[in-house]
Amino acid sequence: MKKSSLVAVITFTVIFAFLFVPAVSADTVEKTVVIESGDIVIPMANFDGGTADVTVPKDSVAGIIYQAYPDVEFWFKPGSTKTWFNLNTLEGRTHKDGGEWTLYVGGVEQTTDMVNDWSDVIVTPGDTVKLIYDTDGYTVKIKTTVANTATPVSKTISGVIKTENVTIPASQISGSDTAITVAGDSLIGVLANSLSNVEFYMGGTQNFFNLNTYDGHTHKSPNKTDKWYAYIDGKEVSVPDWSTVKVTEGQVITLKFDDITNGAIYEYTITTSTSSGVSGTQSPIPVAGLLIGLAAAGLFAVSRKF
Repeated sequence: MKKSSLVAVITFTVIFAFLFVPAVSADTVEKTVVIESGDIVIPMANFDGGTADVTVPKDSVAGIIYQAYPDVEFWFKPGSTKTWFNLNTLEGRTHKDGGEWTLYVGGVEQTTDMVNDWSDVIVTPGDTVKLIYDTDGYTVKIKTTVANTATPVSKTISGVIKTENVTIPASQISGSDTAITVAGDSLIGVLANSLSNVEFYMGGTQNFFNLNTYDGHTHKSPNKTDKWYAYIDGKEVSVPDWSTVKVTEGQVITLKFDDITNGAIYEYTITTSTSSGVSGTQSPIPVAGLLIGLAAAGLFAVSRKF
């Protein structure tokens, strides 16, 4: 084979291989941990080569990760001058075995030069513990909050699922200068059609499109611990873009505003039904009259035949 032909074959093979390498998706998993005072015991089985249980503060990075992932495996290596206590394996991904985990707390990267013992890093309520595995970009975000033991103030609302699209004006969307049209059976569409004086939020690195303000309560205001949560049939909505979340007739939407600052909880239960966009309720009388008329006509025809 000529040298030029060999080069061409190799070049084609390399290009072909790159074209058909499956794309790696950077998945993101989110969880929420309620920060409490006191310590928590991490069993020996949760350590690579561990020889004893380890007690850590509940509000430390290590304590928060363990509460979110009870099956996590840590790396623990005590030393006379420096003790290494950090993440080893999470979600099937092992540190320095094909990739590395990087820790962020409150948006700030915690390098190994800054922190080697994650049980010493205390997390402020409201901050997010984020872990990124560099090989595939897999991201774990653990949101933190504090316990709110207040009795919820509840309100029930009749929600409507529209079969046609719903247009939300720009004045009701924080972060957008233009109106946005969404499906009437999306979570955003149902809320826009069912709640008065509601405001949504659009933006962020994850393309957030969700609830900002309703009934005088604003997400992360006045403090970042004060947050909106949404549930459909009891399951928390973790998708950042609520316009992609479908709602079917009969499902129950629960909105909860956790007002940590004032020690209060507000819950809004939205029951759903479908509307085709025609206002009012049609009377069944014309249909009944038609059926009676047809029956009478049939009897008359039968009597005429016999």
